Amino acid sequence: MGGGLTRIRLDRHPDGGCWISDDRVNAFVSAEARGVAEIGFHGNQPVSRHSRLLVRPEGVISVSIRCGGETPFSCAEVEWDPGSIRTTERAGDAVFVLTVQADGRRIRIRAEAPEPAGAEIVVRFSPRAMFAAVQGERTWSAPRFAGRYVELACRDRIMLSPWLRRTGPYAGDFLIPESLRRKIFARRCRSGLATYDDLLPEYREAPIALYDAKTFLRLGGEQFTVAVDRGGYLFTAAPGDGRGFACEFVVACADDPAHFSLPEDPALPPMAAESPRLTIPGRESTSRFFASVPGVVRSATLRRSGMPRASAGAYYWVWAWDAMVTALEMPLWGDSAGAARIARFIDGHRDEGEAIPARWTRALEPLDTPSRGGLDFLLFLLALRCAGEGEELPPGAYDSAARWLENAARAADDRGLIAGLGFYPDLPVAFGRTERSAVAMETGALYAFCRLMESAAVQRGDARCAQDAVELCGRIQRAFAPAYFDARAGFFFDAVDTDGRSGNETYPLFTLMFLQTPLGARLLRPHTAAAASFARRHLQDRVGTRLIPASDTRARSEDALSSWYPHWDIYLMKLFRRGKVREGILAWLGSVERLLDRLGYAPEFIRMEGLAGEDAGGWRRHGAVSNLNCATGWYRALIEGLFGLEFDTGGMAVVPLDIDMPPVRLEGLRYRGSSWTISVRREGGGTPELMIDGTRLKGCTKIPRGFYDGGAHTLEIVYTGSAPAPLFTEIVNAEVIAAKGDARGAHATVHGFGTVDVGFEGVTAAAFSVDGARVPYLAEPGTGTCYAQVQLTGTHTIALAQGGENS
Repeated sequence: MGGGLTRIRLDRHPDGGCWISDDRVNAFVSAEARGVAEIGFHGNQPVSRHSRLLVRPEGVISVSIRCGGETPFSCAEVEWDPGSIRTTERAGDAVFVLTVQADGRRIRIRAEAPEPAGAEIVVRFSPRAMFAAVQGERTWSAPRFAGRYVELACRDRIMLSPWLRRTGPYAGDFLIPESLRRKIFARRCRSGLATYDDLLPEYREAPIALYDAKTFLRLGGEQFTVAVDRGGYLFTAAPGDGRGFACEFVVACADDPAHFSLPEDPALPPMAAESPRLTIPGRESTSRFFASVPGVVRSATLRRSGMPRASAGAYYWVWAWDAMVTALEMPLWGDSAGAARIARFIDGHRDEGEAIPARWTRALEPLDTPSRGGLDFLLFLLALRCAGEGEELPPGAYDSAARWLENAARAADDRGLIAGLGFYPDLPVAFGRTERSAVAMETGALYAFCRLMESAAVQRGDARCAQDAVELCGRIQRAFAPAYFDARAGFFFDAVDTDGRSGNETYPLFTLMFLQTPLGARLLRPHTAAAASFARRHLQDRVGTRLIPASDTRARSEDALSSWYPHWDIYLMKLFRRGKVREGILAWLGSVERLLDRLGYAPEFIRMEGLAGEDAGGWRRHGAVSNLNCATGWYRALIEGLFGLEFDTGGMAVVPLDIDMPPVRLEGLRYRGSSWTISVRREGGGTPELMIDGTRLKGCTKIPRGFYDGGAHTLEIVYTGSAPAPLFTEIVNAEVIAAKGDARGAHATVHGFGTVDVGFEGVTAAAFSVDGARVPYLAEPGTGTCYAQVQLTGTHTIALAQGGENS
């Protein structure tokens, strides 16, 4: 599935080519190579650079048509989808079609023509492409003939002692499996912090191989003959019989030569036939990108485990964080089963003490396991998201989450803070943290986790767990802003010292990861407008988004921190939406369109210096192509930024904000079994009117639960310019059963799952009540939103009365 074929001029693309991917292989097709310039395989060898096997910009494999003279396929212009490219070339009177396809463990290169007039297909392979610039050592055996094929083999080794003697930012004990780290080092510490000096004496010079793996390649095809030609190999397919011609050349990859004869792993289960479609007038590149994301994710998903690789390009790794934030978006295009498979894998591949590894080796051994915290929040959020789509929770997921809640409650101080380095970024010590830091990202994630835990416990009837979650939530909610919000800067510190109250004066966007669920938004208040203003001034550049302000010296501690990293734009859009920063959303949309118009995909990161001009060199300074957490980050950011859609335990809701832009439309979005076509248009601005299947929804902006019926529905969001009316704009952690409203007030019958956040707008003074009893509320500075938090379990009525008083 995906957005269909996209036409790309490779000779004008900043990268000079494009990637295709499937399961365990990937290939880069370029105009300079006139064919394939790189082939990668994700076998048992070390990662990530070791996945690059055949690399040569001038050409690993080129294909020509021999018809009188020889005509190469130029590959200057191609039709692309995430798993294949297609291009044509004329030779004589015939038009030939070349398709390069990634398929399991093979790259298939197929040439065909209806009337070839005696043409031959010639494939050239250069042994100079055998790549060796890896970590540790790689040795290649001499190529050998095997009938119609040429076979290659390499061996990758990384030895312990030389590995630990390296220097540089990623030196130390990275890439060493956790089970081995616990055996060879004299002290327990976070991966990346141990050095050669920490080795136990008996291991300092021991000839221990951290990785030792062989990889095999087989090149050729049954219709080809092969010969040595000018230091390379020439494969020739004989002419057809005049009734059409087709031949296939295959590059097969394996961990064992016996595997060449094995069938591919079964393909992934089918999903919905059509990808959701986004229409934004004047933003055609963004619309094309949006349609491509489901196919990009599928192209990088390992068939056997169901886990996604980090990127559909050469960058490998199976990361927990990347996989979970990718999986959180998959139900929106109809792949809740794939998302549940990811949740089950992560839950079933924990490290010691039920901790979730940051990543795994090819043998699925835990690597770089951080302290428990943020990753537990994401896994439980994913598990509940899948359960809401009708998928089964991973076995033991609830019990494991309950145990983590119990441990966290004991480990936290009276403010709900837990000391530690946090799981992000990669080099937390270089970022200014210590083992005594309490990281805002982790504290916020713990709060959101507790809110999820309370909701799940209420639904299970687990009163004790629900109460424990409420107690820890209360500690964090009371302390979060006093501990982390820097009133002088107008944003949240990255970390504070648990031995005192000093912040580290770094203000990263990724602190806001707790906004993955609307349950976390309470931590912003009452500083939403201030934080949104800070982000607009310091985290939004005229060409993109910054993770931390440009003036921060820690922006140079990692490549990604001084770049635009698309995943985190989700949280920027959420902040701008709630903080009413309309111009920030429009500026972001313009920057995204500009980048996608040049690259066509979401890179892992892109250097912001040089993007303001038109120099193509500036667009080449980026990380992994089609990084999945970044592609899905933009996917979600578009849904939330332009439409205001948010999702929680109680269903789908709209966070209203009138934006001066042309009408936008989203077709085929899937949620809880139903399919939605959603449109937004502005007719004067101001007050929103929501029409579901042609009938106006009054009193609130949350979709009533009766519409999650497996059918197809329409949602029209119209900003009318009419007089404001009382409106519930937030009912978080509760389902709406029915709602009504007029100029005098609003009423909603809701089914709550514990602590419910309520927000409302459109009133100058109001009485807010639950089941007829007045409830006090607060007004948030700068946003025009009033908010309250109430305990609602089961069915209740909430109401607003215009002109009332806040009790």
